[in-house]
Amino acid sequence: MESTGSPANLTVNIEDGFGINERDAFTSAGRTEYENDIFDYFKTMLALRKKHSALSKGELIHSPPENDVYIYFKTYNDEIILNIINASDKEVKVDVEKYSQIISERIELLDLYTSEKFNLKKNSTLTIPSKKAVMFLVK
Repeated sequence: MESTGSPANLTVNIEDGFGINERDAFTSAGRTEYENDIFDYFKTMLALRKKHSALSKGELIHSPPENDVYIYFKTYNDEIILNIINASDKEVKVDVEKYSQIISERIELLDLYTSEKFNLKKNSTLTIPSKKAVMFLVK
């Protein structure tokens, strides 16, 4: 952003594909690696939101944050999504067994971003890296 003195005069030079700027950020070739990472992340998240109704229409069930970790569920019909946000500077261990009333008899978690599967019968503890948010489909 550029400023000409007053906050009301802030301007943003938006890269476009209309020939006004030299760079076309509408294509992956026109974006930086960092911009492509952000674009790909949001593209994935929007596709997940479209695919899983619980994310857009679901009821919110949340636990109060503890030690900079926020855990909440989104449920819709038979779909349950577990979200964990670790805002702390340390990795944390989350015992999913604590949420058995919500999860019920389901035994598997599917990481919606990485597609990694976790069997809750083998281990109910998840390790969440610092400064990381994760989203699981509870199956």
